[in-house]
Amino acid sequence: MGRKQSIKEVFSFFEAVIGGKTDTRLFAIKAPSGMGKSSLISKVSAIANRAKKNRKYFIYSVDVRTAMSQRYAEFALRACLNSAQKENFRKLDDDRKDIELSSIEQIFEEGYISKMLDDLKIEEKCIVLIIKITVKSTN
Repeated sequence: MGRKQSIKEVFSFFEAVIGGKTDTRLFAIKAPSGMGKSSLISKVSAIANRAKKNRKYFIYSVDVRTAMSQRYAEFALRACLNSAQKENFRKLDDDRKDIELSSIEQIFEEGYISKMLDDLKIEEKCIVLIIKITVKSTN
């Protein structure tokens, strides 16, 4: 199936986030099995990563089927942020190697994470964590 419209909508959402035009930070791609959700995510990632030098979006995708802990979302977020850091997605002003998360309840208020978010806003960039969730049909 053609994905041009869906891809356009995803990137429009990212731009709305970057531009402060929405407070929403979650989106869902919902469709029956076999309709190309994973392919859409792959295509969005490929487009986002194409411009290595002036990238605006960092896409990190995980599959919940690999979850081994109730803290999976927290660990996935940490891995996403660390990956963005290692790939020099944002300008670094220190030599921090790995991001540690001390409290999932207040993760975005932590000093370093808060600074990272402020820096991304100034640089007009967006880090996207995609968690693929497969829901079984109830039919």
